[in-house]
Amino acid sequence: MNLKNIKNWDAKWICKIYNLQIPSFLQWVIKIFTHLCSNIIWLPIWGILFILFFRNSVLIQFLLSTMVIDLFIELPSKFFFKRRRPFVSPYPKCKINKRDIMKAKSNSSFPSGHAMFSMEYLFSFALYSSGIFQISFIIFWIILALFIGFSRVYLGVHFPTDVLIGFLLGIIVVIITIFLFPYIQYILFIGLSYSGL
Repeated sequence: MNLKNIKNWDAKWICKIYNLQIPSFLQWVIKIFTHLCSNIIWLPIWGILFILFFRNSVLIQFLLSTMVIDLFIELPSKFFFKRRRPFVSPYPKCKINKRDIMKAKSNSSFPSGHAMFSMEYLFSFALYSSGIFQISFIIFWIILALFIGFSRVYLGVHFPTDVLIGFLLGIIVVIITIFLFPYIQYILFIGLSYSGL
């Protein structure tokens, strides 16, 4: 499959998803809940909660680690590829307007950070929760990841391949974090001990 075929596939599917007839109330639900997996929103929130309440939570330590490692993959990728978002791109064969209430036109489309983050959440909870909570969290995050992926395309801010590659990169971030996590925990222990927290 060459680049032209991928662009054609993207152009076809973004039009199909974007032009779905969804009631206005549900559109607002999509606009709000699409940001449940926004690194910009949740990294500082989880960081504060970690410092104040959850310093000993391995789950929160791992999740924060994925979020930081994510930035070292997502941001350079966006800078390198500089793919224009669908609402300013010439590729779609239909008119795409930006529906997302939080995205700026200058941001790059590839990959979808929300899709990456949804996978990081999914695997963090899958690895570090247990029992009925583990099964519940896995089911919840699979549904949420699919919803997030759909919403990013429906809102006109990502092509389908941005989302699919975002899912893949999120899994890669988790794998990298698994290998680095013992070292990260050691650094956290030394840092928290030194700071007196």
